[in-house]
Amino acid sequence: MASQWPPRRAETYLATIPVYNGLFTVTGIAGALTATISKDGGTFAACSNAVSEVATASGVYKITLTATEMTCDHFILKLTHATYGDFFAIGDTVQTIDLDTVPFPGDGWAEAT
Repeated sequence: MASQWPPRRAETYLATIPVYNGLFTVTGIAGALTATISKDGGTFAACSNAVSEVATASGVYKITLTATEMTCDHFILKLTHATYGDFFAIGDTVQTIDLDTVPFPGDGWAEAT
């Protein structure tokens, strides 16, 4: 599944990013946006998938980040437009836990008396 909240470590994630103009209004912009990602404060690297607008002139863009791109605790997503510059989104990932591997009282734990 590509979209879930919160973003999970090492799982694909559908990121949605509103783009604001100088008046803090969400705005659609003509032309292509390219995406790069910084993982855990590292240098920015190109994303595998393309950015697309959710709906024409909505000003909200989306990109599916791959499981490899999500192998981090913190990420910064940078969308770049040739004329309008850079737009940023930041996020944190969570580690999922397999509850079948977590010990519970009665599963061999010494219980307090």
